[in-house]
Amino acid sequence: MTARIELKQPVETAAALAPLHDAPEMIDPVLLEAECKSLSAAQVAYEQAMRRKLEAAAAVAEAEQDIRNWVSANPSCPVCGGDVTVEKLLEGGHAHAH
Repeated sequence: MTARIELKQPVETAAALAPLHDAPEMIDPVLLEAECKSLSAAQVAYEQAMRRKLEAAAAVAEAEQDIRNWVSANPSCPVCGGDVTVEKLLEGGHAHAH
């Protein structure tokens, strides 16, 4: 009986291991290092772009607030006397009445 058990175990082990894939090959360290540097550079560029985006959004908000302040102080156009609104100015300007 001992001989049967000893023969059965390698067969069972082989059957259990058969569906497994081969171990992956190691990535070339030079290529991996290049990819890591590329990723790092992309992250820096992304952070810079996000910082510029936030700065631009702040500048737009400040400009809009300046327009609102000007409209509050000048509800009538100093040139033609027509109504001035924030919406008209933000949509592209104020048309002078004739």
